[in-house]
Amino acid sequence: MNAFTPMERATRRLAGLVDPRHEDLVRGMLAESAAIPDEAERRRFRVGVLFTVLRLAVSAQATALLVDIGVFAPEVSGVARGGVNPTLAPRELLRRHVSPFVASLGVLTALQLTNYATRAVPQLGGGVAGPGAMARLLMLSVPFILAMTLPMGVYLAVAWVFTRLGDTEPGADATRGRGRLRRLLAPVLSAAAALSLLALISNTQVLPYANHQLRLAMSPRPSTAPTAQFKSDREMTVGELRAAARDARASVHPSARAMAPAYEVEIHKKYALAAACMVLALAAAAFGVRFPGAGPVRVAASSLVVFVGYYVCLVAGEQLVDARRLPPAMGMWFANVVLLLVAATVLRPSRSPSA
Repeated sequence: MNAFTPMERATRRLAGLVDPRHEDLVRGMLAESAAIPDEAERRRFRVGVLFTVLRLAVSAQATALLVDIGVFAPEVSGVARGGVNPTLAPRELLRRHVSPFVASLGVLTALQLTNYATRAVPQLGGGVAGPGAMARLLMLSVPFILAMTLPMGVYLAVAWVFTRLGDTEPGADATRGRGRLRRLLAPVLSAAAALSLLALISNTQVLPYANHQLRLAMSPRPSTAPTAQFKSDREMTVGELRAAARDARASVHPSARAMAPAYEVEIHKKYALAAACMVLALAAAAFGVRFPGAGPVRVAASSLVVFVGYYVCLVAGEQLVDARRLPPAMGMWFANVVLLLVAATVLRPSRSPSA
């Protein structure tokens, strides 16, 4: 029992950070874990309890943080705080994105990380040597989580700021003038382009290595086994994927040639997810212009629709490529193209009738 004391202590400390509505749930899980007679089963259950409580604590503290930085601040007379003037400087516009972006990215990544840990760590059972091994496992999972949460964070930040701008005179003017709209979009898209470049570096260099190490960490076999030298398509760099696709297409074996689209899909996916930072920034700006003054609920609802739709398009596109119904490029870039067309249509300045 003494071996589990640090885990129990960590769980009880985290329990003090959860929403009061969940305190009875946490106490019930702790009591249930203490009643499990088998030591190995009790340890696995307590790991699950730990990450469940961690998820609840992150959610509660994230909500408090969003309130503190003003994301969930109440609006007065229908106008959000932080109104702007017509000469809003690009630096000031970008500064207003910092807090929503950091908060959104942090919350989304933390939630995805705890969700992954809840599912993955108990599967290891006795294979987890201790807190160090668990921490390494979670660190290796960060790159593939960031591949999705980084574009999500961009959308939420831009949508929030542009709905606040849309509730003031400059935001309203932006919908009626091409020049004003461009001045608002230029610094935001420039920052999104910089994030896209960082995402591209991560997706093409960091992510393959992390995925390979993560597979080895999750494998019950030692890393010296022959399978440690094998790399799946998600563990290859772009150069390795191109070489593999080229070799597959040149092969005389039908089964080998059938693997070529899978390699090409992975190449396009790395680029498409990186470009999603810019595409989602434009889509979020379009939402802000279309729904000026939208509150947190509407912003969150729009983000949910966009994220789910984007993910469904990615998965469906990959399946259609596997079934040879779509070329790899179209399957992976379809979601970006659709969002880009919708955003461009919404952001196109309306022509006022001639006097």
